[in-house]
Amino acid sequence: MMEKEDIELLKSAIDGSKKDLETLIVRHYDFIYNVAIRMVFYKQDALDLTQDIIVKIITNLSSFQENQNFKGWLYRITVNHFLNSKKRPIEKSVSSFSGYGNGLDNIKDSYFEAENPIESKLILEEIKISCTRGMLMCLSRPQRLLYIFGEILEIDHNLGAYIFDITKENYRKKLSRTRNDLQNFMNKKCSLVNSNNPCKCRNKTKGFIDNGWIDPKEKTFTKEYNQLVSEVIRPLSEHLDNEIPNASKKIFQEQPFYNPDNKYELLKDLKLETI
Repeated sequence: MMEKEDIELLKSAIDGSKKDLETLIVRHYDFIYNVAIRMVFYKQDALDLTQDIIVKIITNLSSFQENQNFKGWLYRITVNHFLNSKKRPIEKSVSSFSGYGNGLDNIKDSYFEAENPIESKLILEEIKISCTRGMLMCLSRPQRLLYIFGEILEIDHNLGAYIFDITKENYRKKLSRTRNDLQNFMNKKCSLVNSNNPCKCRNKTKGFIDNGWIDPKEKTFTKEYNQLVSEVIRPLSEHLDNEIPNASKKIFQEQPFYNPDNKYELLKDLKLETI
């Protein structure tokens, strides 16, 4: 149903309807942004990337062919743009699991005492999201995109193969290797996956704050959302299975699916005209 509605909106947008063009873009804005924030870690970088993608989609709407899958077409543009965009500073500073693990080990265990239990819980969630997003940065760009699309957002192998322009078998193999790379690190390092591991979020609170990786006042990672990723993808799932998510996958899916409050304001800054 969504695919059919997208096609109708697209046709109307090409015919000149700015209202339907905005509706079409808004339908997919949050998804693109949620990929972007997991690709580049920081909100402003993610907003910039999302805006670039929106411009590229708008200016290429007329190239869409009806025999194509609209989401596949849109996500392929997204993937190609992310792969070819300039590297952000964090991608240069975080480049391997071994280096990231050493960085965590070098943070002296020290607990930050918040004013109340609710505040402490929010700070722990900030650290959990910040640290696991940092783990994503240890993956290469192609791996990161594969993990975000295929594992976190559960794009099935048929659509995934189309998006990444590879065979379904190759898509499954690449996703499996990426999943194993991340799981192996988390199984050995992260106490969220294995409670026996020494690296615990609570013990890193002061270190993360002192290093500027989280801001206890700003709450960068725990605002601007209404649902978790798991709540968004279930009704949108294109395949039914009885798979029980592994521990690492569940950690990423139980994180916020963001709904940027300023997307309408940002869209007004664009000239919503197709070419």
